[in-house]
Amino acid sequence: MELEAFLLSRIREAVEVAAAECIREINQKGAGFVQSESGQLQWVSEASGEVVEVTCPIGVGVSSISELPPAPDPATDLFISRAQSGTDRVAEVLNLVEGNIANGGFSQLFVNQDVSEVREAVGYLKTIGAQSAARIVSEAADVFDGAAEVVAAYQRLQEALGRLDIRYNRLRVNIPELYMRHVVNT
Repeated sequence: MELEAFLLSRIREAVEVAAAECIREINQKGAGFVQSESGQLQWVSEASGEVVEVTCPIGVGVSSISELPPAPDPATDLFISRAQSGTDRVAEVLNLVEGNIANGGFSQLFVNQDVSEVREAVGYLKTIGAQSAARIVSEAADVFDGAAEVVAAYQRLQEALGRLDIRYNRLRVNIPELYMRHVVNT
C-alpha cells in the first residue's frame, strides 16, 4: 500500500471517530443531532435545522532525507535573536536587508527600507567580510539612487491613487445592485 494513501486513510478514520464522539457528547448535553444522509461527517438537528459538518483537509507528503529542511543553525538563531532584540544595530540592519532581499529581492528592499539604511548595511557587510555581497548591495543602491526621479514620480502616483481610493470608498456604491437594476430595466 502506498504510504501517503495509508496515512490519509488512517488520519481520516481518526477524524471521523473524534467527530462522532464530539457529536455524542453534544447530544448528551441536550442537542439532537443525527447523522446526515449526505455525508459521513455531517449531522443535522431536525429541531433547529442546524447542520454540523466537519471538514478536515489533510495533506501527506513523503520526501527523501535530502529534501528535509536543514537542522537549526545556532549561528543563525543567535543572529536573529540579536537582530530582534533591538540592542545590536549591525545585526538589526543586516537582518532587515537580508530578509527583504530573500523575500522579494532588491525591489522589496527599497520599498521597505530607506536607501541610507541600505548603504549602512553595505558598510556592515564589508566589516564582517562579505565583500561580494557588499558590492552587489552597493550597486543596487546606486541603481536606486539613479532612479530618484522615477521613484519620486511613483510615490506621487501612489499618493494620488491613495486619495482617489479614499474618495471612491466613501461612495459606498453597490455596483452589483446598480448593475442588476440596469439589466432589469433594459
